[in-house]
Amino acid sequence: SLACRNCAGARASDPPRRSQGRRVGRASTHDPDTSQQEHEDCFFPCISAMLRAWWAGAAADDESWPDNGPAPPPPPPDNRPSPFVAARENGAAEEVPWHKRLPGRGAVRGAKTRFRGWFYGGDCSPGGGNSSRRGFENGSRPRGLEGADAGRVNYWGRDIGDISNGEPGIDWEEIMGRVMPHVLEGLAIIGACYYSYGLAHYGPQVQPQLAWTIVVVLFSLSTPNFIEPVAVGAITGMSTRKTPRIMPNVAWISFPMILSILVWYPFQKFKLFEGNGARYGLVAFISTNIALAVFMMPGNVIPWHRYGSDGAVTRWDSIVRFGLVARYLATTPLTAIVTRLTKISTGHHSITSAAAAALLLISLVQIIGGGVSKRYIYDVSSAITLGAFVGACEATVLQTTDVPLCAVLAVGVRLLMAPFCTGFAGKEAFSAFVAIVSFNKVRPGQQGVFED
Repeated sequence: SLACRNCAGARASDPPRRSQGRRVGRASTHDPDTSQQEHEDCFFPCISAMLRAWWAGAAADDESWPDNGPAPPPPPPDNRPSPFVAARENGAAEEVPWHKRLPGRGAVRGAKTRFRGWFYGGDCSPGGGNSSRRGFENGSRPRGLEGADAGRVNYWGRDIGDISNGEPGIDWEEIMGRVMPHVLEGLAIIGACYYSYGLAHYGPQVQPQLAWTIVVVLFSLSTPNFIEPVAVGAITGMSTRKTPRIMPNVAWISFPMILSILVWYPFQKFKLFEGNGARYGLVAFISTNIALAVFMMPGNVIPWHRYGSDGAVTRWDSIVRFGLVARYLATTPLTAIVTRLTKISTGHHSITSAAAAALLLISLVQIIGGGVSKRYIYDVSSAITLGAFVGACEATVLQTTDVPLCAVLAVGVRLLMAPFCTGFAGKEAFSAFVAIVSFNKVRPGQQGVFED
């Protein structure tokens, strides 16, 4: 233990106390009869005085320094260079203020800057060959920071902040510019899906084949830049509500709608099947099947045998008759040709041309066949929708001279699927997609007479 003159003088003036049975060592300068608590009251203030004197870098005076020898000399000044040096625009190295070099702030901040620069492609290797130093030292700059942008790290068009003051940040305007188009596309799919489903089942209650064409044509007049997600949402809302019961209400149509947003993103991002006019309906068909197989059918909302149209698989020969085949063969190739000619003559987007042609032809059929059975009207409307998807293909995918032949192949695929997935959204588009892909595999495309 240690003692000081202050403690010794204080005990000399105090009245004597009885010992509590604890004796101190022989090397102690305290009274052997003093208590342990009294000994600690002397020891800790002395140590505190020593620490204060050492921290200040100067010898303590006689009243605060323990009487065990001369005070130690003050530590020599630290002339080592600061490990945190920032790169300025003029290339001159400037020392960061001391409060930014503290371990709790400067070191962490420098480490963050170095890690972010490495992670996002910048050259943030430590300067001076000393791995313990972080940041950009000795005026060195990472790649891409020469000129007016020195002191900032830009990666993929984003700005992570000013390296010169050690505060990384985020360019929110750039991020919003990249995110907002996807958000708007999702909103377009949501609005078009609800609009199409409402037209078919709640408002005027038109046929689903007519509802999606109305939505696409109306949206093409106001928001032509978002016509592709609008088409995805409008086709997703084509699922029937009754006879057969696929999407019972608006709440359940939200499941394939949300899935369409998720499925459409990789289609749009990686340009999957670009130029194929049935790609929008393919997204709707995939989303509808996922919603049914994952959510609705396991929850007993829709029975599993709805995939086979309630046992219609065993009655395929009674469903596909000569009249049905004749209606499809007379309507689908004609609609495909009208759609392609509309696209060539107007220069509109392919899905806009398909919706306009289908809207015109379905409206004429319903006006002319006012007294005809609804089953025949439904078959002709489905055939028109099938031909519109075939004719919506770009010339790089399907030549104009090959459109009628591909439309006939699409009729064959659609008739094979007649007992399956009745009332599913995108069924006609899926049939057209399979026909287009198969046709291109069998007969590789060549330059047609209507293309440049």
